[in-house]
Amino acid sequence: MLETVRKHAQGWLAKIILAAITIPFVLWGVDSYFKGDGRGSVVAQAGNVKIYEQEVSQGVRDEMARLRSQMGPAFDESAIDSNEVRQHVVDGLIEQHLVNQAVADAKVSLTPDQLRAEIAAVPAFQENGQFSKARYEAALQARGMRTADFEKQVKEQLSARQLLSGYAQGAIMPRATVNTVLRANEQKREVALYSLPAEPYLGKVNVSEAEVRAAYDKNRAHFSVPEQVKLQYLVLSPQTLAGQMQVSDDELKSYYQKNTAQFAEPEQRSAAHILLTLDPNATAAQQEEVLKRAKQLADEVRKNPASFAAVASKNSQDPGSADKGGELGAFPRGAMVKPFEDAVFAMKEGDISEPVKSEFGYHIIKLEKIIPAQTKPFDAVKDQVRQKVVEQKALARFNEIADQFSNLAFEQSDSLKPAADAAKLQIQESDLIGRTNQDPLLSSRKLMDAVFADDVLKNGRNTDAVEVAPNTLVAARVIKHVAAGVRPFEEVKEAIAAQLRAAAAVKMAEQDGNAMLARLNKGEEVNVAWDNAQSATRQQGPWPVPLKEKIFRAATAKLPVYVGVADAKGFQLARISKVEEVADVTAEKSRMYQDGLAELLGNEAVSLYLEGLRKSAKVEMKAVAGKEPASKE
Repeated sequence: MLETVRKHAQGWLAKIILAAITIPFVLWGVDSYFKGDGRGSVVAQAGNVKIYEQEVSQGVRDEMARLRSQMGPAFDESAIDSNEVRQHVVDGLIEQHLVNQAVADAKVSLTPDQLRAEIAAVPAFQENGQFSKARYEAALQARGMRTADFEKQVKEQLSARQLLSGYAQGAIMPRATVNTVLRANEQKREVALYSLPAEPYLGKVNVSEAEVRAAYDKNRAHFSVPEQVKLQYLVLSPQTLAGQMQVSDDELKSYYQKNTAQFAEPEQRSAAHILLTLDPNATAAQQEEVLKRAKQLADEVRKNPASFAAVASKNSQDPGSADKGGELGAFPRGAMVKPFEDAVFAMKEGDISEPVKSEFGYHIIKLEKIIPAQTKPFDAVKDQVRQKVVEQKALARFNEIADQFSNLAFEQSDSLKPAADAAKLQIQESDLIGRTNQDPLLSSRKLMDAVFADDVLKNGRNTDAVEVAPNTLVAARVIKHVAAGVRPFEEVKEAIAAQLRAAAAVKMAEQDGNAMLARLNKGEEVNVAWDNAQSATRQQGPWPVPLKEKIFRAATAKLPVYVGVADAKGFQLARISKVEEVADVTAEKSRMYQDGLAELLGNEAVSLYLEGLRKSAKVEMKAVAGKEPASKE
């Protein structure tokens, strides 16, 4: 059972089954359906549904961008297995299409209110915490998407989530299993470590050139490089023109006066509350008991309004506001759940409400202040106005010179300088890039098709000005071309030799470490300088995962007991000297484990359901661009 829990807790499914079926995926992951001249070749087919190369390429770009954003400076693209990423994307697209078909077959319905609420909750569509139709439409326009297309995709994703959640939320974990997992996870083991680093063994390692050559010949695929180009390019867009725009104070004031509605702040209300939470599965008697307590508190603070903060601090079950005396601050309409909002906006300053029931429980609300609607003064929004005026002027300038830019790039095709001078743009240079790359501007399929065309690649001409995004034109020329091939042996032999020496040194450290381990477990004396012992659980242990697994799998009937494991740096020995069982299992902790394990079991149910969809749909992987299919079913 523990192996199953560990497997699914660390697997992709436990992390993304429901999270991946969300608005952000739709917003940033499906624009390939609406852009480009063609869908390319068929990569896979699931039943009657075909997965096209364009979808996969866009998915790979999105996944790499996600990894880059998630990992920040630690992101090393060279360490990423591109084939693995590609297969992950293909599998995801297959499952997405299969689930959409299952949704249609099951006739899963979604109300317009559900659709609106989900879209309104996307932070990218909000301004000051409120849904902004202007931001919504601008965000879709920037991705080249129509509102109807986007909302269709959102509806599909929400319906899929609704279908899959039925499998994920229906799991029940037996209490005996919960207790077994809980006690295993909460058990502590006291461990001291000793390391045999591989580095001292490097001096004993000899690697011949024949061995290096053999490793090169055996792994030539690892040293292959795709066809690549280095580019000079120009980007014409309102953003690249914005720095050229001059704006006077009179223009700013004129815009402000004509658009005062943009700078209006709606009425806000400042309130505090006392919350008594209510279990969603509470019985009628339990609900009545909470309501009775809420009424008692409401009567108490009405008799002495000045005591509201003290009563809230003592009794409120809202962890976010209780220690602030129940203070919630100021908020406009739409920021709170509807029953709470309706009550607040029907009150007068100083009023204290009867208990108000919401999905969270019962609230006793005190309205502290009404802040009337107002328009922000010009000086307060001057920078915001400047940005909007600059954006307008830059867009107008873009529309004015876009044709001239395109004509110059085409007519004077031996250089980008005439087009750069006319538009006052800086010529930029790329690194070496392939047809598939992660540059936000240069990854456009249409641009890459133009770059790798014979007239540009071989004859040294400019590309046409290609629209890579709405109101964004790129013209490029190739300044270096590297044909696809395998990196020469001389170029990589030192790196291969270093890898072989490191692997041999680790092997030596492992052999010595295992010999020491065998002697220790026989009870023999071994001269080992153990570090300071640490006591930790499976979840808290500071040790590497492979070593941690051995530590907690080790039989501990007789102590001390020793385990060891090799890693990239050498060999690590661990001495387990003490085991502490969990002393007391509280109802709260047991319930936490119950919920967590039920979720994992639910994820397993979803995994099996998706696997069944794949098997029944007869998924077929195709060979693309000279590559063999990654998998077959």
